[in-house]
Amino acid sequence: MAKVLRWPGKLPDPNNTTKPQKKGLVGWLASLFLPNSPTGEVDKGLTGEWQVATALERYLDDRWTVANNVKISLATGKSQIDHLLFGGPVIYCIETKNWNTAACNERGEWFRFQGRMWVPQASPVEQNQRKVEQLINLLEKQGMTTPIQNVIVFANPGKFDFANASLPPQTRIFGLPGLIEYLIQLPLHETTYTQRAGQSLDPASILTLIR
Repeated sequence: MAKVLRWPGKLPDPNNTTKPQKKGLVGWLASLFLPNSPTGEVDKGLTGEWQVATALERYLDDRWTVANNVKISLATGKSQIDHLLFGGPVIYCIETKNWNTAACNERGEWFRFQGRMWVPQASPVEQNQRKVEQLINLLEKQGMTTPIQNVIVFANPGKFDFANASLPPQTRIFGLPGLIEYLIQLPLHETTYTQRAGQSLDPASILTLIR
């Protein structure tokens, strides 16, 4: 199994209808409309993150190291990286979406299917790219030039269309089974995290640097 340095938030309990919920005013308003819902939007994102985190640990071997729920400072404030995966010549910065529909066209515009039509949606690629760029900046200050790949993963099956998607370099989109299949088929030399000359930081040290 992969080594896990950090897990997502509180593990959802399938036998408990009071799953982890958003706090504050947003959480209170959501509770008025989705009281104690085990599948409601109020905890859907966290549930998807656990699905991905558990799959990464279970199906990857000990050449891999994963850290979940990593906080990082952006120009707009604190943000969360769902999963950082270390293994091979790149670091994978993974954004989990627990959506059942999504599409991206040749102009890089994103949509979700709602009410019998595709409606515009903020790009998760752009959202995650801001985190990737900040990670690159932090590592470059330490003299590290390890490439970081922007990965979007959908935790569940659904209606998706990326046949004509326009994506930036170093960006990949997967369903969860496809991500696991892609990672486990990588050659051995591409799945062993190695520290390059002059780069002494291991995954745990990188997490300390980010915080």
